[in-house]
Amino acid sequence: MPETSIADKVTRWKTLADAMRTRLEEFPQLAEEHAELVGEVAKMEALIVTEDAFTARLRDTFAKRRETETRCLDMAARCTTGLQSHYGKRSQELRHFGIGPLLPRRKRKDEEEKKAEQEKAQKSA
Repeated sequence: MPETSIADKVTRWKTLADAMRTRLEEFPQLAEEHAELVGEVAKMEALIVTEDAFTARLRDTFAKRRETETRCLDMAARCTTGLQSHYGKRSQELRHFGIGPLLPRRKRKDEEEKKAEQEKAQKSA
């Protein structure tokens, strides 16, 4: 059974309270409960409005945070590039700024050395 949304519940409660209001004289024993239901439904509607406002504010905050993150990434990239330009991409001075220097590439083994290692591994196995 699917869960009923809070909006559907509030609508159902309001319908009940409105229908009871017109015939409350037939059910005097329920007058107190009816008044309490009307008050609680009003509170629930106010809470929904408050929740919607907070949800909108939260979405706005996340959007601003994403924008700020994008700007920070851009500025950090510009600063990194500027420091690399000043010191050189391989300079160890970059480490002082939290930037790893560009390390020289490792030389790949020749095909013959690879084959020799593979043959040696096969003979050992």
